[in-house]
Amino acid sequence: MGYTSEERDHLSRPLCGAMTKRGVRCRAFAGQGVEGNPGVGSCKYHGGATTAHKTHAIAVEAQQRLALLGEPIEDVTAPGALMALLRATAGHFEWLRHEMPSQDLATREGNIMKKIYDDERDRLTRVGEACIRAGIAEHIVRFEQDKTKQTATWVRAAATEAGLNDKHVRALGLAMRKLALETGDGDSTQAMDELAKLRAEIEADDQRRIRQAAQKLSGLTYGPPEEQLATALAVRTDERGRRTYKRRSQSR
Repeated sequence: MGYTSEERDHLSRPLCGAMTKRGVRCRAFAGQGVEGNPGVGSCKYHGGATTAHKTHAIAVEAQQRLALLGEPIEDVTAPGALMALLRATAGHFEWLRHEMPSQDLATREGNIMKKIYDDERDRLTRVGEACIRAGIAEHIVRFEQDKTKQTATWVRAAATEAGLNDKHVRALGLAMRKLALETGDGDSTQAMDELAKLRAEIEADDQRRIRQAAQKLSGLTYGPPEEQLATALAVRTDERGRRTYKRRSQSR
């Protein structure tokens, strides 16, 4: 490569490092002369081009990239990580299960696929057992309950901020419960009955408010005109017997 032994010591590139016949470490660059694995593994003079060394070089390169590029996930939880691993492993096993009927086990490729299938099946079993031991099912139930409570709190706060009264908010909650039961194949009959009664009450309240507003606009709320006059004015009779009117807000 045009570098002396001393120059190679000061370069950041890794060296082969294999023991030579002279009893010293090889000073060639790692992966030198090996196609597909530059900078990783032994050089071509010390077995770097063999199948075993190439496989090892791929694993080493993957580990190096993992150490450099793998970023920590701050909000991960143990139950969440186990569930993610369970889902991923189940997906891998399901894909392999569909692939196996098309494999010829008499061939080398078929045997490799069979081994991968068996390994993935065993992995799925181990991950499933780990989930059971960790009580993942209980964690999921509690998580869903907490999420439902939080969602209900947000919906109630948003409905109140939008100006809905208490009956409207309760009707919204009943409607959400009914939909949740229907989605989960549950019996939503009770929720439907309660919602129907509450909607009838809301409609009756709306009709009553409409009638009250109409009465106020037409003046019927305050009774006949003479009653309105008696209410608004104080009637007095002067010395000649004539009636005089003075507003109650003024002094007599």
